Formats: sequence, C-alpha cells, structure tokens
Amino acid sequence: MPKEPEETDVLVPFEIANFPAEYRQYYGTKRHNLFAMIQKHPEMWHYFTLLDEILFREIDDLQVSRDLDKHLPRAFYINAHAKIRIAMELAFQGCMQECRSVLRDAVEWTAYAHYMMTDPALQMIWWEQDDPAGKALFHEKFVHKKKFTVFAGQEELHEKFGALSEGGSHPTPQSMYSRIIYTDTPTERGMQVYYSGVPDERAWAIELFSRLLTCFVIEQTFFNDFKRSEEHTS
Repeated sequence: MPKEPEETDVLVPFEIANFPAEYRQYYGTKRHNLFAMIQKHPEMWHYFTLLDEILFREIDDLQVSRDLDKHLPRAFYINAHAKIRIAMELAFQGCMQECRSVLRDAVEWTAYAHYMMTDPALQMIWWEQDDPAGKALFHEKFVHKKKFTVFAGQEELHEKFGALSEGGSHPTPQSMYSRIIYTDTPTERGMQVYYSGVPDERAWAIELFSRLLTCFVIEQTFFNDFKRSEEHTS
C-alpha cells in the first residue's frame, strides 16, 4: 500500500511556517492530489500543457494585429485562457465543482468574443452596459435569450455552458455530486464533505478528460474566429 506523503513532501517550508494547521492540511491535500493525478494520468496532463501552449502561441501571434475591431474579442479570449488555467489546476487538484464554475466563465467569455467578431457594433453596446441609456440594449443583445444571441451558431458551447452552470455555478444537487458522502447506522446518519478530491478516482479521471474537451472547444472557437477574420481581410 502506498505510503501517505509527509507534510514536507508536498509543502515548502514557507507554507508550513505561515499556514495555520487546518488550512495547511486542506492546502496540502490539494497539492498532493495535483501531483498524484499528474503521475497517474500523465497523458491528460500532457494534453492540457499542449493545449495551453497552443493557446498561448495563438494569443502571442495576434499581438501584431492592427485591426481595432479585433482587440476587444482578443482580450476576451485571453481572459478565457486565464480562466482555463485556473479551472484545470482545480480539476487536477480534485476541486471539480469549482473547476466547473470557473470553466463556465471561460465558456461565456469565449461566446462573447465570438459574438463580437460577428458584429463589431456589439462591442460598444457591451462597453455601455452600465450607462442608464445603454442597459436596455445590452439586455436585449447579451442577456435575453442568450441561446439565440450570444450563443447563436455555437450549439456546442451553449450545451457546455448549461451543463457547467447546473453542475458547478448553481446550487443544485448535481453540483454537490461526489462532494458529500453519507454513512448510515441503525441510529444516525453521518456526513462527510470533501473540500477536494473525489472518492471515485475513475469518475474523477473521466470528468477531467471531459473538462479538457471543453477547453479544446474554446481553443477551436478562438482559432476559427481569427482564421476566418484573417482570410476575410487578406
């Protein structure tokens, strides 16, 4: 049976010295989960790092863009990339509910970016959303019936947005799945809540792969948007 790691195996001296005991245990568990999942599923870690490298290269390639209409969508895609990094760190640490919530944000930023690429006039509507005169138009174009506005033509992104909302951002039974374990005795019911980690490692690995596929859809949307844009202007 594998030996449980010592605190010094997963935390550096600075963390041990400055984190309170209870938080140190929580933090150490997340760190251990990250190391264990990378070791047990190196192919998925490799997939993630390759995807991250591709996204970073695509972002870097667009630094020379002179088209002002593309600057804001590009910034949205950079924000989506930042959220992908955080979400996948959470996934490898076993914080799946939090991963779903942050990855939902990345999907929505991606949808906004794509939507703005279809009509640059939408960018000004987005900028003026907090102005009294602009609230109604923003609600019409960005909030009301998102499936037919922000997510128009992006059925796969919309499907993932809905699934991640119900399984992560919203307080639903699904969003608590695998976090709570009940233990029953003839006289009482006990409850254990996992802050990180999933009791069923196979289910954890399957969902980890599913989250990576969501990241792939985001990358493909980004690539195709700017590929079509460059082809149109060349």
